[in-house]
Amino acid sequence: MLGQPRATHDLDLVVNLSLSKIDSIVESFTDERCYLSSAAVREAIQNNSMFNLLDLESGDKVDFWILTEEPRDQERFRRRE
Repeated sequence: MLGQPRATHDLDLVVNLSLSKIDSIVESFTDERCYLSSAAVREAIQNNSMFNLLDLESGDKVDFWILTEEPRDQERFRRRE
């Protein structure tokens, strides 16, 4: 089983990011309404994990999952739309 159904108010994205893109992604969300930690982005890339972007006004969040080298992840990413 890949996961348990859950009811959350967020958006999950799988991303293919390198360490050289940290500044670019953090600068993309410099709005006062958003919170994104460059340290969290770096840690996620280094550990093939995830980081969050938070909307401070609404409480919404975006979970960015780092693409791994696992064949299953690579295939799912290849079929993205």
